[in-house]
Amino acid sequence: MTDQEKARIEEIRKDNAIKAMFYNRYLAIRYISAAYLFINLYWAAVLYMTQDYLAMVLPLAMISFAGVTMWEQFKMFNRNQEEAKITKRFYQTIIVVNIFLALLTVAGQTGFLFPFLLQNSQTTIVLLSVQAVGVVIALWILLKLSRINKNVDKQYIRLKHYLATLK
Repeated sequence: MTDQEKARIEEIRKDNAIKAMFYNRYLAIRYISAAYLFINLYWAAVLYMTQDYLAMVLPLAMISFAGVTMWEQFKMFNRNQEEAKITKRFYQTIIVVNIFLALLTVAGQTGFLFPFLLQNSQTTIVLLSVQAVGVVIALWILLKLSRINKNVDKQYIRLKHYLATLK
């Protein structure tokens, strides 16, 4: 292997390391997006088994939206990252959906979307807790996205230090 080939391989390695550092800024967001996808997939599967096909519209729509969000995240493997607009809309939608579900839960109208659960106070508390956790996680992700867009996240600061050492 010639010195030119070695230098070229080292340059490619550095470039890939920088791309990976940019990409890793969205690591938690990617994992949580995948978790939301699988939660909605499980919900849709259970609704399918209970033959509640009309109620499947909501989880199937969320699965589709999560898939588009994950596609946007996949495209982030480069140096020139744009704002993750689809991801931001996805988490805003999660907040709206969870608030809507919480209102239905409080109103005692969960039988349509959760026919596999008993209608009692314990179920209501569990559903409201899960929905509250969903809202809190989505708010945290929106905060994280805001920090990434402003380039004030911890990973970007590490990336700046790394890039400064390369000069």
